[in-house]
This record gives sequence, structure tokens and C-alpha cells, in this order.
Amino acid sequence: MQILKIIITIIGALLFLFVFWRRLKEDYTQGQIFSTGFYMILLLSLGYFIAKFILPAWWFWFVLLGLSGGLIVGVLRFQLRIFEVIEAATLGSITWLWVMAVYNFITAHLESLLIATGLLLLFSLFFYFDSHYKSFVWYRSGRVGFSGLMILGIFFLVRAGIAAYFPTMISFVGKSDIIVSAVFSFVAFLGVFSLARLGL
Repeated sequence: MQILKIIITIIGALLFLFVFWRRLKEDYTQGQIFSTGFYMILLLSLGYFIAKFILPAWWFWFVLLGLSGGLIVGVLRFQLRIFEVIEAATLGSITWLWVMAVYNFITAHLESLLIATGLLLLFSLFFYFDSHYKSFVWYRSGRVGFSGLMILGIFFLVRAGIAAYFPTMISFVGKSDIIVSAVFSFVAFLGVFSLARLGL
């Protein structure tokens, strides 16, 4: 079973890289895209293993910290536009999380079916935003990054709400998760507001 989990994780990582590349291939070289993707996966993995030995319950946040660190390294090294990279990483991460949620549902955790369904809804919502955000009257700037930040804001807002009622679910760390998730949600929505203001 452990070998199967490793295989599924690798498949998820490859899908993450594919989606990340597909989203950015028109604006950056393959070297820039895949190097940034590997930075994220490398630091994400490092975060996971550190959490496993120090604070197992906080694995999700250590993974997120590693992913964010890899993203920042790539952005700084290759002078990438950060909101575009965040958007591509968000879409890739949703894909990877969905793969893992389906695996968890099949092998053990029934609640993972709800997580997988929720991620599919976020996936659909991402493409809805991506197709229509330039027509939103209040988003005059039309800047790339809207879809990714909105999905991040919604994801962490929903996560905070679920943590309030089911603090022991997979990847939650009790009531602390409410505060941390709410902060991330606020920052994401603040990013959307900032992008919108650029058009005024």
C-alpha cells in the first residue's frame, strides 16, 4: 500500500508539473518553468518530511510553506511575474490534491470523497473565472492572477469554515487551522482587490 501511495504521489507531481508548464508555456522558457516547478516540489517534499518528524499534524502547512518557498525562489531567479506563477501553481496544486484525495477515498478515508468533489468544483470555478474575469465591471485592470487568487481565497475560506466544525479531519490541526486559513484567505482576497485597483 505504501508503494502504491508513492506511485500515486509521483503521478500527482507529474500532473502538477504538466499543468504548471501548460499554463506558463506561452510566456516563459521550458527551463524556467520546469526549474521553478522542481524548486516547488523539492521544498514541498522537504517541508513534508520536516513536519513528519517534528509536527506531523501540521504537514499541510509545512508543505504549503515549502511550495511557496520554491515559488519565490523561481520568481526571483528567473524574474517571473509572481501573480502568473501563483495562478499556475494554484491550478497545478488543485490537480495534485485531487489525485491524492481520490487515492485516500479509495483506500481508507470516506471524507476524502467530499474533498475530491470540492476540488473538482474549485477546478471548474477556476476556468469560469479564467474565461470571464476580464468582463467583470469591478475588475477593470484585467490583470492575470485573478483566477488563482480567487480560488486560493475561496479554498482557505472554506477550509476555515470546515475546521470550525470538523477540526479533526485530514490535514486539520484543530481550532488553530481556523485562524491560519482565515488569514490566508484574507491575503488572497486582498491580492484580488489590489489587482483590481491597478485598473482605476
